[in-house]
Amino acid sequence: MDNSPELAWPWTKLKPPVPPRGLLCAGWPDKIAHKLNLMPGRSFLGGMVKLWEKEGLFLAGPVLGAPLAVMALEILARREAKEIIFLGLAGSLTTRLNPGDLFIPTYGFSTEGTSTHYPSEPGPDKSLTDRALTIKPDLALGPIWTTDAPFRETRDLVRRFQEKEALAVDMESTALMAAAGFRYVKFMSLLVISDQFSNDSWKSKTGDPQVKQGFFKAAALAANLLLN
Repeated sequence: MDNSPELAWPWTKLKPPVPPRGLLCAGWPDKIAHKLNLMPGRSFLGGMVKLWEKEGLFLAGPVLGAPLAVMALEILARREAKEIIFLGLAGSLTTRLNPGDLFIPTYGFSTEGTSTHYPSEPGPDKSLTDRALTIKPDLALGPIWTTDAPFRETRDLVRRFQEKEALAVDMESTALMAAAGFRYVKFMSLLVISDQFSNDSWKSKTGDPQVKQGFFKAAALAANLLLN
């Protein structure tokens, strides 16, 4: 690990702070912001990531993939964010999880490249997961596999991580958990199952109504958790 001082990139300079708690999301940020009555704020990362705010809560997105998600988290942390919940989509590696189900990763197996730059154990903040389970006791928890090459989710790799008892696969969680731990940000991923891997085949359910409904339910749960 390179312990030399970090470069002061222009986009990481402190700007007006965001509320201390908020959501980082992979999809439908405009609709989530409307449902949560958030007001538009300043976009960042060249306008790729939008920001909405109200007293006590922010929403940033969309982010897709480990590098962009972690860059957004870094900037939010520098703008004084202390607790972040990531709302993302994941593919199920087990018959226990179906499209629309909510899932919290408790540990990560990484084949993405971003987390290697953050020497931190990949896991969620226990206080956030405990609070989430208090609100919704039936939430599914377990290990996740994170990859930044979704078109290389080969049969052999899927079987390997199923054997390791990973319950789902996504593109962001292990990197976000590592970066959040490194930056002392309380963090948790709250994922909606959108795809299924079974019998050597992949079935996309991203467009199904229960997936979109599950995403909005996850956003409402996360906002409730952070505001109370």
